[in-house]
Amino acid sequence: MHNPLFIGALFVISETLAYAAPVSLMEQLVARDGYHQGNRELEVYRSGCVERNGADERSWVLTVQSMARGQCVEGDASAGQCTYMSGWIDSYGRWSTRDYPKGMVIIRASVITPGVANATGLWPALWMQPNSSPPLDLARNATHGWPTNGEIDIAEGWGSHQDKYVTALHYGAGSAAQSSYISTEYGPLNFSLSDANQYALAWDFSAPVAHLAWYLKGAKDSAWVRVKEQTLNSLAPGSKVVDCPELGAWFARAPASPARTCYANVFKAGQASGYYLIANLAVGGTFDGSPERDLAGSQMKIERVDFYPAETNPSNTGL
Repeated sequence: MHNPLFIGALFVISETLAYAAPVSLMEQLVARDGYHQGNRELEVYRSGCVERNGADERSWVLTVQSMARGQCVEGDASAGQCTYMSGWIDSYGRWSTRDYPKGMVIIRASVITPGVANATGLWPALWMQPNSSPPLDLARNATHGWPTNGEIDIAEGWGSHQDKYVTALHYGAGSAAQSSYISTEYGPLNFSLSDANQYALAWDFSAPVAHLAWYLKGAKDSAWVRVKEQTLNSLAPGSKVVDCPELGAWFARAPASPARTCYANVFKAGQASGYYLIANLAVGGTFDGSPERDLAGSQMKIERVDFYPAETNPSNTGL
């Protein structure tokens, strides 16, 4: 959940092949209470900010609410002061990629900012982290694998620039200070976070060279677009080299080091434990800055989350 490094190539996926039946993950998601303060965010997460609604009460809705200023983490003044409550849902302990070396998830989601033209500070996110990193547990992530086993960001949006979003990967040593990341920013014509867009992530850890691919089908689009495809390197898990040009873009400058640092094959190691899904609506922090006005009432709506075992092309789904 950081700023982007580069713009990736885009490919329109136009062919429509055989339909693959999905497995809905909507009932595998649960609301959490807790905190996620590693990015200087201004919210605490409360299950009371999460509800099911719609005609069939299937959609998940995460809502930002105001609260009296108080410590973000009870008993920990260093965590800062929070002024908002918000919603977090995840599939931890209920579904992950662990038993599925090849597959794809498709999420249809929208962001609502009623009466707020500029929602600076709002940070909606759809992402995955390994089972070795429990949710809302940043205080213990150094010993639970973040970012050693990788974080996969399917889509993150800026409240200040709702005409684009970003995908990202985070990886590195066992602390945020030593982590690296790689990301792609995408803002196609007529795109808006407020629309019910479909975001897809496909993975294949079964191939000799594992890879991930991100796709988008905007609410106003007729075809899927491949936003990014990333081949994962094949070095031994946990190895670290100062310069690794054979990996192309698969290295980033570690914040704690002046040298280019490459962390090898962390995502295959993460897949050994399995990646679970997360959707949360953050406020403030290092991504989009502090709110310039009250963001209470802002929402993220998750209409569907579908899992396709062994399928990696959303054009084959009929969606």
